[in-house]
Amino acid sequence: MPEPRRLATPSRSEDASVVLLLPAAVLVLLVLGAIAVDLALVQGGQRRLVDLAGSVATDAVGHVDVEGAFAGTAHVDLAAAQRHADRSAATLVATDARLRSASCLVAVADGGVRVTCRGTVDPVVGRGLPGNRAREVTATDHARPAG
Repeated sequence: MPEPRRLATPSRSEDASVVLLLPAAVLVLLVLGAIAVDLALVQGGQRRLVDLAGSVATDAVGHVDVEGAFAGTAHVDLAAAQRHADRSAATLVATDARLRSASCLVAVADGGVRVTCRGTVDPVVGRGLPGNRAREVTATDHARPAG
């Protein structure tokens, strides 16, 4: 009587390697997802700083030195514009949970006003990952008075 043929089955060592690689693959995917979420939050923080710099620059052009305007020379009142920039940055930090700090510097440049804002965005998902620290973001905008 002939012996029945055996079907080829994978050995147990191959089954064990698949079982060990699956949790490692899931862990790698979770870490990459955490990094992607944190980078998206950093980009969102930078977009908010760009909006802040634009609005502060536009508003700063409206802060005209009244005494100078009556004398015939219209200059931007940098002290008033800087106070407005400081209030706007503080309001943004108070309303945005992702921004740890924000500050703006108003300066006269090229016949207009240049505003540079800097801020720090904290990581949310990947706080425990090594090297994943708070990121510094900057934004600059320029505005000129009309006319």
